[in-house]
Amino acid sequence: MEEKTPDPEIPEGGERLWDSFWQLSAERQHGQNGPLPLTSVQITSWCDLMGEYFHPEEVTILRKMDGAYLSAAGEEISNNLSRYRAEQSSGGKPNG
Repeated sequence: MEEKTPDPEIPEGGERLWDSFWQLSAERQHGQNGPLPLTSVQITSWCDLMGEYFHPEEVTILRKMDGAYLSAAGEEISNNLSRYRAEQSSGGKPNG
C-alpha cells in the first residue's frame, strides 16, 4: 500500500525537510495501533545513508511534523474503527 502524501503549501525553503520527512516516514515501523514515532536512531541512520545533515532546529521541525502525522493517522484509524463497529452492529452493511 502506497503512502498518500498531502499537497499542502510548503513554506519557502521547506521543501528539503518536507521531502526528507516523507522519505523517513516510508521507513517507519508500525505497531498494532498504527504508525510509531520516528526515532533518533532512524533519523541518524537515514542521514548517514543519504549523506544528509539536519541542524538541531530542523530535527525539532521534523519531530513536530511527525507528531502532526501521528495525530492525523490516529484520527484516521479511530474513524475507521468507529465505521467498522457501526457496520458490524448493523449486520455488516455499510451505513451511508
